[in-house]
Amino acid sequence: VDVDYCSQRNETFYDLQLNVKDESGAEITSLEDSLKDFVREEILEGDNAYDAESHGKQRARKGIRFKRFPPVLYIQLKRFMFDIEKMDMNKLNSKMEFPLILDLEAFSKGSGKYMLHTVIVHSGGVSSGHYYTFVRLPQEGEGKSQWIKFDDEVVTFCSEQAAVEDNYGGEDLSIVNYFEQPQALLCENWPCGQRIHNAYMLSYVRIDEKDLLTPPVLSLEDPKYKALIERCTREAKLAEERRRERVQRMNRIEVRLTFERDLMKMKGFWPDDVPGSQTMKIDREESGEVLLREAMDMEPLREQPVSEEHVALFVLTHRKTRQVRYKHMPQQDPLKWHMQGGHPNLSEPQMSILVMVSQGYDPLTLVPGTEQDVVFHDLAEWTEELIMLVVKYFCPVKQVIVTLGCYYAQLADPLKVMLDAEDSWLSQRLQIFVQQGEVAAPPANTIW
Repeated sequence: VDVDYCSQRNETFYDLQLNVKDESGAEITSLEDSLKDFVREEILEGDNAYDAESHGKQRARKGIRFKRFPPVLYIQLKRFMFDIEKMDMNKLNSKMEFPLILDLEAFSKGSGKYMLHTVIVHSGGVSSGHYYTFVRLPQEGEGKSQWIKFDDEVVTFCSEQAAVEDNYGGEDLSIVNYFEQPQALLCENWPCGQRIHNAYMLSYVRIDEKDLLTPPVLSLEDPKYKALIERCTREAKLAEERRRERVQRMNRIEVRLTFERDLMKMKGFWPDDVPGSQTMKIDREESGEVLLREAMDMEPLREQPVSEEHVALFVLTHRKTRQVRYKHMPQQDPLKWHMQGGHPNLSEPQMSILVMVSQGYDPLTLVPGTEQDVVFHDLAEWTEELIMLVVKYFCPVKQVIVTLGCYYAQLADPLKVMLDAEDSWLSQRLQIFVQQGEVAAPPANTIW
């Protein structure tokens, strides 16, 4: 101000962030006024004086000047501000008008006039809200235009008033019952409420360059465009394949198949990880029947003549009391009906399913018995009148707990049917472990 000194710096901007309130807290009511506030000079003096190099601290004018504007001008209205009194963020819903035609000649010579093209609206408050957009679609004829509203997947035509004036912000008249209002209130201003939907971002296009918005006419015969179209087609196909893979991965479940011979390898009580023979990945929408059919084509069922009717499926469940139980799964049920929460570190949920084969098959080899009195049961028709037990045996001699296998019977049957006879299920299973040397033979006079 007092000496002949000037300092300037050129900066490239991608958008303008304009105030809705000025530094004094007064509301700015129009876009043109906000632009003037943006370029308004301030005086630097006193402790805030400018260091003019050899001239020392001097009073100075500081401000912003536009050298030129881009063909497409993006403007953000600073409606989200920090309230120093409340010490919190606040949304400014005050009214700010913006014109259909913006004349920027006063801010930079030769800039010309700009046409409003896009209005991005925020509806809501600081912590939550929704964004939608209005786009101007030029049509044939001078001054004619059509506005389109994009609200997520909903795209509709709308009026110019809905796209522009309705988004200035400000207040709306409240809806009240006229006949219930006091007479004194009716003589005063009608009650109003803040309009929470208002323009947040605007885009203007220079009128003499509005052809930039006209899409080019592409020729499929042009090698440059043909290569571009082929690349876009490949990328779209790849994106669709990835989307399908994600959907399949979300619907897929990993199933560990456990057979009775796997349980017979367990020592002690239930381990953290129940052993299994096979693992498969299957859609959670599939039924137990489909799972069983696929299991029949895997080891060990593939090599043995086991009928599907002689097989029942049980899902391993973990109760809140940390108890581990097997629950029968009807073959017609979808797998998702019997899913429990998977491990949080696993990308795919898991299930552990016991494939139990009918009595009459060797539990270790699944070879069907050839004795005349051997009986095979139709386990596919499992009912609530049946019960399945995972039987464990404690050997007092070797101080070890082994799993004898799975025993099933009618709920009304006495347990001694499994225990007492010389060729009972218990004695047959114990014989297997005695021969393997895992347990000692019980005394001949043992009473179960």
